[in-house]
Amino acid sequence: MTQPKGVLILEDTALLLEQLAERCAEEHFKVFDCCSIYEAIDAWNNHQGEIRAIVTDINMDSNGLTETEARATKDGKFSGWLWVNNYVIPTGFFAKNVIILSEYNRDLGLYTQSSGLQLQKDNYRIIQRSKHFIDKVDPSGATQKLMEALRKLMA
Repeated sequence: MTQPKGVLILEDTALLLEQLAERCAEEHFKVFDCCSIYEAIDAWNNHQGEIRAIVTDINMDSNGLTETEARATKDGKFSGWLWVNNYVIPTGFFAKNVIILSEYNRDLGLYTQSSGLQLQKDNYRIIQRSKHFIDKVDPSGATQKLMEALRKLMA
């Protein structure tokens, strides 16, 4: 039996989300495109067994997180990360299959060190070792790097 090739994309910039979803569909990945944490929670709860990779922006609206988590996000700046850290990784999803696509990747390292967060399965370092932090300042370059990373993960 072949492994599912589902990709959950959590990105709140509509144009980028559409571009990423189209590129993933061209590669024959099943795409779960989410523009909010609420949508990501719903997709995760309903399709967890089909999702093999997660692409997430860090800076999202914190709706969908607990009040405590929302306060820890520094005004939403780390909401996407907290969702992955607190909801996805604890289910046994491999951190090496998470790709962070954000303008705040450098800040995330400082945040995880200074926030006192309980990092599930040391996931920040696992993602860091996998080199799955992609800066999206240049969307076309970021999309190309993302697709290369997804092809490797899905091979």
